[in-house]
Amino acid sequence: MESETKKVILVVEDDQLSATVTADFLKANGYNVMPCFGGKMALEALQEFSPDLVLLDILMPEIDGYEVCKIIRSRKSSQLLPG
Repeated sequence: MESETKKVILVVEDDQLSATVTADFLKANGYNVMPCFGGKMALEALQEFSPDLVLLDILMPEIDGYEVCKIIRSRKSSQLLPG
């Protein structure tokens, strides 16, 4: 029997408590979680990793969620990524 690979979810949140609560919930439900604290960190992570899903906060300092989403969609490597 093949072992099923856990899906990876990138959690982008500028509030550490919200990121921790979300990550804990997802981990308890069988997902691997990559927390990113802000849009800049998320964009850097997406250059190295290919998550299965991005959960993206909209209201963030530096780069807001709308801009992060726009950049994700403009990159060929991640334009089909659910977000």
